[in-house]
Amino acid sequence: MTLSNGRASDVFTAAPWLLGGAKSLSYGVNVAAKREALARGADDVLFTSTDGYALEGPTSGLLVAREGRLLAVPSGGTGVLESVTVSVILEAAAEFGLTPGRELLRPADLLTADGAWLVSTVRGICPILTLDGEAVPQDPDLTARLACAAGF
Repeated sequence: MTLSNGRASDVFTAAPWLLGGAKSLSYGVNVAAKREALARGADDVLFTSTDGYALEGPTSGLLVAREGRLLAVPSGGTGVLESVTVSVILEAAAEFGLTPGRELLRPADLLTADGAWLVSTVRGICPILTLDGEAVPQDPDLTARLACAAGF
């Protein structure tokens, strides 16, 4: 399910002292978000910005395959924590015939993608099967190749 993080997608560009992407500062919010998801019958959360962009999960990065590209959310101004797992998979994207990139997408874009995943070094490659009750397309073969590229 999507939950707002209460900030615009570029808030950290103008206010870098807010320490976007600092993992130690997000722990309490991440636990509360996961608890909210479970209370609403969802397995996980995809944080969104107040201006409508998909960002990351509480403990995971977002990858989306669409139109021949494998996309991740840009870090920096978004406050999204740079993910080692996302970076490793993006480096291998060409092996799957996909062009890697970083781009802001809206949650609705996931509903028309070829696949979307929350990825982390702890949990691995987790396909997003539904988002706010809507089915997200999946490619099981690509999921397996992403997992292999990340060492899972």
